[in-house]
Amino acid sequence: MKNNIININGNPFLQRSAEDELDFLEEIYYKPVYYDELIDNAINGASRMLVGQRGLGKSATIHFLFKELKQNQTLPLLITRYDDIPLNNNEPYFLYKIMQSLCNGIAHYLFVNKKARKKLSKYQKEQLAFFIELFFDPQTSEEYVTSAKEIKQKQRWNFIRKFYNRSLPLINGLLNGAIEFGSDFIRKSLGVSIDDVSIENVAREYLKEADLLRVNSIPIDEVVLWEKEKLIKLLKQLKEIANTIGYKSIVILFDKIDEYPEINANVDKIVDFVKDILLDTDFLYTKGLSIIFSIWSDAKRALNKAGVRFDKFEDINIEWDDTELEMLINKRLEYYTINKEHPVTMGSLLPQISDRKLVLSLSNKSPRALIKLLGTFYSLEHNSNGINCFTPETLAKGMMQYCLSYDYYSNQSVKVGGKIDLYGWINKILQMKRTSFTADAVKAEFVLTPKNTNTYIQSMMRYELIKENIRPDEYGKTIYDVIDPRLQFLISRGVSELHG
Repeated sequence: MKNNIININGNPFLQRSAEDELDFLEEIYYKPVYYDELIDNAINGASRMLVGQRGLGKSATIHFLFKELKQNQTLPLLITRYDDIPLNNNEPYFLYKIMQSLCNGIAHYLFVNKKARKKLSKYQKEQLAFFIELFFDPQTSEEYVTSAKEIKQKQRWNFIRKFYNRSLPLINGLLNGAIEFGSDFIRKSLGVSIDDVSIENVAREYLKEADLLRVNSIPIDEVVLWEKEKLIKLLKQLKEIANTIGYKSIVILFDKIDEYPEINANVDKIVDFVKDILLDTDFLYTKGLSIIFSIWSDAKRALNKAGVRFDKFEDINIEWDDTELEMLINKRLEYYTINKEHPVTMGSLLPQISDRKLVLSLSNKSPRALIKLLGTFYSLEHNSNGINCFTPETLAKGMMQYCLSYDYYSNQSVKVGGKIDLYGWINKILQMKRTSFTADAVKAEFVLTPKNTNTYIQSMMRYELIKENIRPDEYGKTIYDVIDPRLQFLISRGVSELHG
């Protein structure tokens, strides 16, 4: 698709997830009001819960935190895969995952910064060798390949050349895929090979005599059966190694828990999955270690009921107002602007204030939805030869297309009845042809008994499609308002049915 906005290079609205924009996230990320507090909390060892529905920017914040924390003598660890963790009674598995990630982070740092390993005592090297045998995850091999490429590219500098020449066989072997990637390779790359240290000295603290010969083959299912005290001791030893090589604190960032296939955005399963680790305040208060959980708003309410102490494990609720959303878009547009002295803005693309207000309303306070809507406008202008703003025709067509095609199911955290059921209730609301109505109107529209009328109302409320208005009608009857502005828009345009 050719560029169609004057002074714009590329499509600013093509990507809608943080993972697709990692290479330039620092250039487009708009820091929300809570960000400075969050990063300060993380650096100083305070655990926090980042709460919000999908599309509000949780993942973008997590990834930006991950990058910025590296510059603050902090070792950030990002965990987004949960394949080996069962749905409940799983705290040992979470601890294993944390230690695996911590071990990988330490190993990668020492791989890139060879001088730092000199800070470790002989015993700490023995500990590290044991931990690498126990926890190293070969799936992180791409990190090492990337680092090797960077080292090779920097060989022209004198201070790098010595290391490069010394490590040339290792780096070339890694880049060419000639080296089998595993714990033995990592140990040797760090100068802690079996020939130099004795793993047995450390292993005896954790293993029976009969197990000493199979250190490198002990599966996760055996490690997680160790006493919790032993696992915590192991974690603290890893943390001390991180402190020794220069890290003042460790921050573990958990993201995309609701997208774990075994959970599939089910609130009850989310609660079962994370409550054990969140109820362990002793672990959460480990000095120099903080946990940042990214989680759905609905899950927070359920975790409260499950006993999670949010007075101790404070949450940060993600909310956006129209001004912040516009500034977020402007930051993105500035990155794509050719002439930086005259950046394209949301105001220049939508010069009419009424249009901007309607577009912001249809986003429903969601950055992802706003980017998608603006992307719809952008795509509809593909036949233009270069424009300064979206045309009225594009806006009208784009809003309708966006509201008709929007995946309303994506924001549902409760999967009662499934997608078909959700769209069935949406269509009943559209059939009402009004954005506010009473139970009597529902009864009349669908010819229902009082009991069935109540069922209809409760089902619509359970899916968060309607809510009670604080003011009754002139007859004292409860008024129910349609919540989603996209559905309000469709009703105002006479649309009576959606196909999910």
